[in-house]
Amino acid sequence: MSSVSSAASARSAASTTGTDTTKRLQITHVDAFGPYLRIYGQQNPDALAVVRNRIQELLRTCLAIDPTWPVQRQQVPLRIGTLCLYKSTKGIAPADFEFLRVRILDVIINSGQQNATQGQKPLVKVEVEFVDYGGKALVGSYELLFPKQADALSSMPTICAPYILLGICKDFKPEELEEISRIILRQTLDISIDHEFKQYKFITMKWKEFNFAEFLIHQKKIGAPIANDLLRDNFAKFIKQQNQKQQQQQQQ
Repeated sequence: MSSVSSAASARSAASTTGTDTTKRLQITHVDAFGPYLRIYGQQNPDALAVVRNRIQELLRTCLAIDPTWPVQRQQVPLRIGTLCLYKSTKGIAPADFEFLRVRILDVIINSGQQNATQGQKPLVKVEVEFVDYGGKALVGSYELLFPKQADALSSMPTICAPYILLGICKDFKPEELEEISRIILRQTLDISIDHEFKQYKFITMKWKEFNFAEFLIHQKKIGAPIANDLLRDNFAKFIKQQNQKQQQQQQQ
């Protein structure tokens, strides 16, 4: 690691709030959260086997939504925050699929003019978040499965968490996020947890012999440097603004 990186790490360690730890993190997803780089990962990937086994046991008792049902009936189990299962296809072979835990974020009813003209029923789309990997997707209501026991999925171990990378900020472009994902996705890297705020942990991350934030800024010309204290302060304000927006949307 360069002397610059070592100095940055030392400054970061000096500014901790007593939560500083070094861990190994398997990277599962990368995206932007406002101007911040959000990294999802699993600290104990072996726990995923436990989750998968429990999901397999649940499948025989799960309920599905029939896309021919009236919209009102389809919406009954589609409550914001509900955990359910989504069948994710990983390849072209019939057996290349996996049932994943997802959390419902939003329900979108597409009753556009084209559907009405063709005599089709309105489409019910659901925005979901992948609980064990991070990331979001827009899926059909009929692609989701709901266990009969409401807490069957929430009682399983939590194996994935979001992390905010210290030392870097920017309005990240999609192609930049793709490049970052290409570099670190599915790798297991060393992270140091500097600070925690709500469900987020602020980290520095080592990639090969580099401080990863500095590598992106200086080698890949992605992002801009920002002091750790300033990033944390701005992030707290950003979260407050996001919560206010959500409350306003719920009141509409």
